[in-house]
Amino acid sequence: MAELAGVPERAPGVVEPLRARIAALEAAVRGRARPRTLVLEWTDPPMSGGHWTPGLVETAGGEPILANPGANSTVLAWDAILAADPDLIIVAPCGFDLARTHEAIADLAAIPQWNALRAVRTGRVHAIDGNAYVNRPGPRLVDTAELFAHAIAGDAHATAAG
Repeated sequence: MAELAGVPERAPGVVEPLRARIAALEAAVRGRARPRTLVLEWTDPPMSGGHWTPGLVETAGGEPILANPGANSTVLAWDAILAADPDLIIVAPCGFDLARTHEAIADLAAIPQWNALRAVRTGRVHAIDGNAYVNRPGPRLVDTAELFAHAIAGDAHATAAG
């Protein structure tokens, strides 16, 4: 991309710090338990994280479940989500800011299967601004991996997030 922009000499100054943050994050979560993590990129109907999202979960120390790596997000049945019973749920609807994401999570309380999920019962549901962080490719995805790590492992990512 730097070559296309006519500034190839600037690429290392942008790319290397991003790579260093990813390496620090991976080191911070290495050897820890990997909670089974569901990323919902939409809530009505529920849709799994696709494309790069499962890889971000792995980088952040989680095990992506019901995900669709490298492909479009897919619609999930509530019974399938209940059967998978994730340890942790990250809710990051495409196009929603954080306030709207919290509203979407509140709306899920009307769904019996949602309330029966281990992650919901144990308070391991995390809202992330999908519009700003999850649903757009680019350098900000390193920030996303750090946000995911905070949700997944708490302070284990502190060396990566600075």
